[in-house]
Amino acid sequence: MKGIQGTSNKTYRQLMGNGLRYEIPKFQRDYSWEAEHWDDLWQDIRALLADEDNEHYMGYLVLQTSNNKEFQIIDGQQRLTTLSLLIL
Repeated sequence: MKGIQGTSNKTYRQLMGNGLRYEIPKFQRDYSWEAEHWDDLWQDIRALLADEDNEHYMGYLVLQTSNNKEFQIIDGQQRLTTLSLLIL
């Protein structure tokens, strides 16, 4: 086992663009965010749009890949799923 490799900072646009594909492994828990979690994220987004903050710390995403195009989400699926739902 090699351990953690290839750490980097990415924007949401960089994560979701360029034909990248994400999969939630079967061992992950079901989506469980409730209103209080959504509200916290929504308030952060509002602050970004109002220029109160120029960036938002989304937390760590832990992804696993063998080809840099298809990723399994090991940690961060609740946040990534919620942001995707908001965008849609």
